Amino acid sequence: MNLALKRVKVYAQVALVGLLVCVIAWVLFKNRKNEVAFWFFGFTDPTKKYNIVWVLAWTASSTLAIARIFWFARGLWRNFRELRRADQVAAATQAQKERSNELEDKQRELDEKLKSLEAKTDTDGEEPSQDSTAPKENDE
Repeated sequence: MNLALKRVKVYAQVALVGLLVCVIAWVLFKNRKNEVAFWFFGFTDPTKKYNIVWVLAWTASSTLAIARIFWFARGLWRNFRELRRADQVAAATQAQKERSNELEDKQRELDEKLKSLEAKTDTDGEEPSQDSTAPKENDE
């Protein structure tokens, strides 16, 4: 049933596009002998008459070109946003690595201090006590 609905949907879309193409062709055919004079920011001579079909073709092509430019600009905007996010992730990763290196250095320093203290107490002949604040017991 799902495949049949998809098939009906596709054929309906094809029919709609075909109908739209026929309507556009009919409008162009009916207006093929009409002419129009217009002003377009000084690019055209307002006294000269142009065939309306050419005006419609120019309008359609310029609309498609402008839509393509906006589509391209939107893609560029998205790419710049992704680059900025990637830079932020790289900066955060670098900061995390630096912090990790700092912590490793501190850990290494603490280990070295602990080892030097253990070596110092071993050479003095005393056993390092578990609790240095506990009072020593007197053997009587």
